[in-house]
Amino acid sequence: MTIEEYLSILRQGAEVWNSWREEVPELQIDLSGVDFTNISPHINFEGINFSHACLKYTNFSLLHLKKTNFAFANLEGAHFLFSNLEHADLRGTNLKSASFEDANIQHALLTHADLYDTLLSNANCKGADFSYAFLKGTDLSGANLENAKVTSVKFEKQIFFKLLLDSRFVPSEIWKRRLDFFLDTRIRCMGVHTASCYGSQGFIQFLRDVDYLEEIYGKGRGSFLIFIWWVFADCGRSLGRWAFWTLIIILLFALLFLSLGEEHFALMHFPFALPTMLYFSIINFTTYGSSDITPITWISALLSSIEVIFGYMMFGGLISIFSSKIARRAG
Repeated sequence: MTIEEYLSILRQGAEVWNSWREEVPELQIDLSGVDFTNISPHINFEGINFSHACLKYTNFSLLHLKKTNFAFANLEGAHFLFSNLEHADLRGTNLKSASFEDANIQHALLTHADLYDTLLSNANCKGADFSYAFLKGTDLSGANLENAKVTSVKFEKQIFFKLLLDSRFVPSEIWKRRLDFFLDTRIRCMGVHTASCYGSQGFIQFLRDVDYLEEIYGKGRGSFLIFIWWVFADCGRSLGRWAFWTLIIILLFALLFLSLGEEHFALMHFPFALPTMLYFSIINFTTYGSSDITPITWISALLSSIEVIFGYMMFGGLISIFSSKIARRAG
């Protein structure tokens, strides 16, 4: 059938269209690229059955699509700007690169939907069901997820090495995608409303964390602060990275002490060598103190004091990250 033949049936209303669909359930509906905004005055879309239809790159913007059945349809690249999709059925739909900006999708079913690179910015998703949906590169900025269900949602995170491969290790490409590196995801959710959102607590916490990082990044010197935070602790996510830099600082101070020479220290039981200075650096860093090795010149005393300050800061950060890792986060 041609697109015009489909549209002639659609113009007769939802009841006629749905009855016709029941008569020919095996027919593959293909309305790809149709701009329904130009023909909407002649069609009542409420409750229409578009299940399993191919609707790639269609335009449903500004339309009333309440209770419309899009289950398992292909809606890749479709536009739903400012549309009313309240109680719509979008189960198992392909929504790759689809746009729902400022759309009303309250109480819609999006279970098992593919939301790859989907725009949901400022969408009203109150009471929507996203259970088992797949989110990758999804934009939820300003979206209202109040009372939304997010049980077993699959979402994109920990993509550091994938980003490196995609950037082909080219510094300019890495710099362009620096925010993806900082957030460790391509999902955006600044200003997302998660009050009373329920289901996967890990996903809800993830949204709140990314929202917070995006807010900091958008401020005056936020990008620099985020960069430093990311380098040393993966923005508070990596205990291992903070511990790694702790060991690096201890080793650097050990080498600095060694470079000063034996005349800058009073040694009681150990020879002046790298292991001795490493031992002194560890003791100094932890502010434990030792009478076996004592700085006896102003420069060695100054370096020792600086390391103590670093020790307080690094161990404070280590405890903070560790406590957030083992703390009960829910509630």
